[in-house]
Amino acid sequence: MKTQLCLLVCQNFLAEAAAIVAEEGFADVQIAAFAPTCTRPTGDADTIGRLAAERAGPSGDVVALGGYCLNGLATPERGSSGANRVQIAAVPRCLEFAAPARLVDAQVEAGAYLLTPGWLSHWRRTMTQWGFDQPTAREFFAETTQKLVLLDTGTDAQSDSHLRELADFLALPCETLSVGLDRFRLGLTRIVMAWRLNQAIDTAAVWG
Repeated sequence: MKTQLCLLVCQNFLAEAAAIVAEEGFADVQIAAFAPTCTRPTGDADTIGRLAAERAGPSGDVVALGGYCLNGLATPERGSSGANRVQIAAVPRCLEFAAPARLVDAQVEAGAYLLTPGWLSHWRRTMTQWGFDQPTAREFFAETTQKLVLLDTGTDAQSDSHLRELADFLALPCETLSVGLDRFRLGLTRIVMAWRLNQAIDTAAVWG
């Protein structure tokens, strides 16, 4: 019987997932991260898939969480070798881990470029990966962006300063929306409870 669950999350949401697992006391859950694919020209589902398989190992299950970056990530069908060790829990946009779709939509329609603490923590590296210096970054963002909005989960005490630095770099106004961890916590808790239930069912079947 598998006794360990690994939640495989984007590095941008690692702090949130780790905080929730610690606060909830999920002793049978570990966290692992994959590099954000949204900072590169194309996603890398194969790399994520290999990492998931490695984390599953012989006695664990993996649930990979993400957004469009998980498109194309193949999972084994029931009954095949290693079946059910890797499952996908994806949302249309990873920002929806932090905030409801209606809030995300409203902000985007208002011209906001939405940010998370994890993304902000490495914004300079991301600009470099995108090939932007300050003039080209300002030109690019000015075409579509009216403001920068941080969806603040409360996991990084430096987020406000990172936001101000990015706003100065791009010459854009900024604001913060405090969203906390409740939405992400509910989603992760449901995943863990469903996994534990399946563990109990498997045990019952063995002794059935």
